[in-house]
Amino acid sequence: MLFVLEPAFGERQDFMKRSTFSIAVVCVGLAATMAKSMFINTVFAGDSYSSEYTDISSIVLDIKSADVIFSTGSGSEGVRVDVNDALNEIEMRDDGGVLRIQERSRKKGILDVIGLSPKKKSTEIYITVPQDAGYEHIGVKMSSGSLRHLGGISANKLNMSVGSGSIVLDEMKVNESVQFDISSGKLSINDCAIGDSLNGKIGSGSISAEELDIGGGMDIKVSSGNIAGDRISVKGGAVMDLGSGNVNIDDLSPGSSTKIEASSGNIAIDLEGSEDDYSISAKTGSGKVSLFDDITGRECNTGSGDKHIEIQGGSGNISVIV
Repeated sequence: MLFVLEPAFGERQDFMKRSTFSIAVVCVGLAATMAKSMFINTVFAGDSYSSEYTDISSIVLDIKSADVIFSTGSGSEGVRVDVNDALNEIEMRDDGGVLRIQERSRKKGILDVIGLSPKKKSTEIYITVPQDAGYEHIGVKMSSGSLRHLGGISANKLNMSVGSGSIVLDEMKVNESVQFDISSGKLSINDCAIGDSLNGKIGSGSISAEELDIGGGMDIKVSSGNIAGDRISVKGGAVMDLGSGNVNIDDLSPGSSTKIEASSGNIAIDLEGSEDDYSISAKTGSGKVSLFDDITGRECNTGSGDKHIEIQGGSGNISVIV
């Protein structure tokens, strides 16, 4: 004979109440967590707004047109975002530790139709992070505008895509890679360290660098514009490809392999070290090649050092000194 022991009626009621309460607590906790991670702050056109986010591991911006300014010293552990005079609607949210800032076009009103809407220069977005803050990824996508400073900020990866505008990176450390894609504009890199690689392209514009240390390789392409630099160190291979424009770099410390090509324009390189460190081959279609001030012609080769440099010019002069 099988005996089944059941709790008394009052005990069953207590058990059901405790179970219901526990489930309710869990649901409330989950709802609070989801609300915290997906809460959206919206800045409407014409407004200004300030908000702060904690426990942020990455920052991603998708902006149509704005001036974005990074700075350090928020005075807290969070990331503070200040939006001034929004041209369009801007949404900000913490997406599981990823701070996403996205701009949406505002709907046109009657004043826009008749041409009487207020004319504004640009939306300003200030992103202030704690001193010496580090992030897994910083991504910026802008149709037009500017991105500047980033001083004192470190990230594992930095990706930038700009239609037309300018990017200025100051005193930044990137542990892995920097990638950029600029249709029309300028990229300026000052006093920065990149652990692995610098890769990217500019359609029409220029790239300049000063006090740049790259632990790996570099591959940059400029369709129309200039490449300028001072005190650049590249541990790996380097490729610089120009459609039309000039290359002018002082105090270049290259790795084992460097290739520079310009279809039209002058190439002037000042190398660190001695002539014995390098093996150089240089050729130009129309112009003059000068290697170490004493080897001249249209096509010149010299040296047997471990660091090989190949330079190809279409129309223009090539000059290499140490």
